Amino acid sequence: MDPTSCMKGLVMAGSQFRNNRSDANILQLQRQIELMVSLTMTGRSVKFFNPQQILPMECLSCLCDIIEDHHTPATLSHKTIVLLNNLASYPDIRDAMHTTFNFTSSLAIFLQYHTQSPGEPLVLQTLQLLQKLTYKSKVSYPNSYMEELIRFLISHILSHESDLTAPCLGLLANLCKNNLSIQAHVKALENVKSIYRTLIAYVSHSNQSIVVYSFSILSNLCLNEEIGEKVFNAKNIYQTFQLIFNIIVNGDSSNVRRFTCDLFIGLLKSPKIQQSVVIYEHFEACLMQVLHLITMDTESATKIFELLLSFCSVNGLRCTVCRALLNTPSLQDPDRYQPQIHQRQITEPFFALVHWAGQSVETHDQAPLFALDLLKEVFEEVIDSGLSAQLSPRTDVVVPMAVEQLTPPCDTDGSVLKLKCLKTVKALDVLLVLCNDEAMKLQVAEAVGTKVCSTLLEHQYQHNRLGMTAGHCGMDGDWSEAGVDLVLHTLELMSRIKTYVANMDMMFYETLQDQRLVAFLAFSLTNDTRARVQLALRLLNQALPLPEFPAIMLGDSIAAYNAKQATERKVLNIGHMEAPGSPPGKQQKTSVNYNGTDVGKGRGKGSPHREGSVDTLIDRMNSGLEIKDVKASEIMDLYEHKLASLATKESHLQDLLEAKQLALAQADRLIAQYKSRRAQSEAEARKLASMLQDSERRSESYRDQINELRLDKERQAEDMEQLVGQNSKLQAVAEEHEQLQAAYAEQIQRVEALQRSVNAHMDEQNSLREMNEMLRRHNESLKNQIEDEKKRLTKQLKDKEVKLTEEKDKVRTLEHEKEDLETAVDKYRNELTKLEQVKKETVKKYEASIAEKDALIKTQKGELDKNAQIVAMIHNISAGVKS
Repeated sequence: MDPTSCMKGLVMAGSQFRNNRSDANILQLQRQIELMVSLTMTGRSVKFFNPQQILPMECLSCLCDIIEDHHTPATLSHKTIVLLNNLASYPDIRDAMHTTFNFTSSLAIFLQYHTQSPGEPLVLQTLQLLQKLTYKSKVSYPNSYMEELIRFLISHILSHESDLTAPCLGLLANLCKNNLSIQAHVKALENVKSIYRTLIAYVSHSNQSIVVYSFSILSNLCLNEEIGEKVFNAKNIYQTFQLIFNIIVNGDSSNVRRFTCDLFIGLLKSPKIQQSVVIYEHFEACLMQVLHLITMDTESATKIFELLLSFCSVNGLRCTVCRALLNTPSLQDPDRYQPQIHQRQITEPFFALVHWAGQSVETHDQAPLFALDLLKEVFEEVIDSGLSAQLSPRTDVVVPMAVEQLTPPCDTDGSVLKLKCLKTVKALDVLLVLCNDEAMKLQVAEAVGTKVCSTLLEHQYQHNRLGMTAGHCGMDGDWSEAGVDLVLHTLELMSRIKTYVANMDMMFYETLQDQRLVAFLAFSLTNDTRARVQLALRLLNQALPLPEFPAIMLGDSIAAYNAKQATERKVLNIGHMEAPGSPPGKQQKTSVNYNGTDVGKGRGKGSPHREGSVDTLIDRMNSGLEIKDVKASEIMDLYEHKLASLATKESHLQDLLEAKQLALAQADRLIAQYKSRRAQSEAEARKLASMLQDSERRSESYRDQINELRLDKERQAEDMEQLVGQNSKLQAVAEEHEQLQAAYAEQIQRVEALQRSVNAHMDEQNSLREMNEMLRRHNESLKNQIEDEKKRLTKQLKDKEVKLTEEKDKVRTLEHEKEDLETAVDKYRNELTKLEQVKKETVKKYEASIAEKDALIKTQKGELDKNAQIVAMIHNISAGVKS
């Protein structure tokens, strides 16, 4: 089933239906719509339906005409709503339906014509379609169809509960979100208190969708008012948090989870709610449950990332989110993460976050972008708070993933190119955050080379519209602006790591002096984005001292941008230009009503005197004169009249603007139809011309084939004659072949005999090899035994040497003792010699007086005996020593 043919068939059937509303045309249109419904069902690719191309635009225009036609049969309207519901499930198509084709107003008017039968499925499906179209979309107000739509929604909300209650609440929640005009309109209703009471009663409903929608409407209408303080007071707010977390974790569907996350994100914009979340005691436990939802489908993961980013924007919560992601034991395992597995098989939230960040934006839309933003917030907190020592940042996983994203896109679709450029910029943001820490910067420098940076820059130079037009191209909603950010962030990364990567500094300074960079710098310096201007100024500060920097060319480009912006401002302010002959500062303000007449002049006809007085009073105020001749009441009356006239002008201008918008939308549809029909006619003409050329080529090829067949017939006759001669030769060859076959059989028998002998020798060789292996193992075992015995003997020898050393020490000590004893003996000998001398002297002294000293001799004999005993003992001792 060719999608292009189906779209063409739908456009043609729609055109035939507009021209002739016959039953056959209605059935044909229904069949074409059913084919488109089958092609656009959930889960199928709708790349063929690009709302920026002519054929899809013509299809949407045809569907819009069917909806706006109030005489369309109910069955055809029902099938059209089903198809639009399928198309509205895709963001790009939904935006085109809301902004370009204004389906919101058409469906609101369509709903008014079917309010008499609210029980039909058509009304329910229309409400669901409107809910999809208004999700995160700005709705213009005031206008008549929106007031009727709000009246319809509130009447069903206040009535008895039915199948329409939930979609009515959801649609009203979308309309009230970030739309002060609709909020003021709802608050100004007479039954606003009944609305509040009904919404508060729905908060305790069993249907999760009704609960979430009711909370969303209450938060948008009365969060900062008295009734909002009662609903979201200190007693109820923690129960509300617990209820919201329970719905997020255990939601019935991804749609409920998406609206619940949006509700929480909206509540976190209030400072009071932020303070309550920071001191909520169960926040960490609930946060861990929410983190495990990252492994779910793309839509759920995207909303969880948005919610976590809103948590990170609250003071005091970013550190909690960071710890919850990184403070887990399993992150310490280096083999824990495998990037090739599916995200549902990853149980660790941080690894799931890294996995999502590395996914493609073609298949997962915004999820990788939000994941990279969350990684940036986490590592900013780790580096700023000094938590890298306490936690496990796992840059070994993050850095390779981020570097893998630094590849230039190769798609031709502008929206896909823009998403890929944004993803690359966010990956560069993560690497730049890691460069704030020295250790992490080294890891980044090891992973990023000069080739990666040069490839990114060259791709932008060659494909970016801004670079190709030398800075004189508007951005016009294409991907060029994202490409500018990519160039600036790549240069910033190069400046951070240029001292750590070989040849990076040289390439960085050469890039700064490249003339192709001027257009990107000029656009950034004249941009209204603060971060882009500051980044361009940092790069310019490094580029200005370089000798070959094209400063003059940069000045010319900036001047061209300023001139272009001045021209655009003049065009925008063309209605407020000064009137001829009026004083400086006085501007002419006129408006045109629906008939083309000047509204200011029309109002002046009724009171020319008062209008002239007002002009005179304004002239006096502008000229600086003091107003002393006019009473205060007259001045107030004049000002009131002037304000009333200005209010009337504003209302008329608003009506005119709406009429012009409708006319512009109709003109856009007509232009699209004309372009589509013109393209169809041109395509048909090209198709007929190609068919004619194909037929001519086929006829020529047929003529050539006939000639070739004739030549082939002649050649085949000659070949037959040759084949007859060759046949006889082949018979002789066949006889030789039979002889060769017999010889071949004999050779085969010999080969088989030789093969058997070879096999026997191989078996004998294998047995010898096994015996050799056994002997080798036995030899090795003997070697081991010898080594063990050698070690044992060596150990014994060492022990004996130790004992011998000890014995030698003992002998040495005994010799020392012997020397000491000899010294003592010599001493005693000397003493004995002295005693003998004393004895001789005593004998000589007392020989003369023996007689006189007989008594003394007797007394001395005892002493002499003692001395003799001592001498004997000494002799005994000396004799024992000598022996």
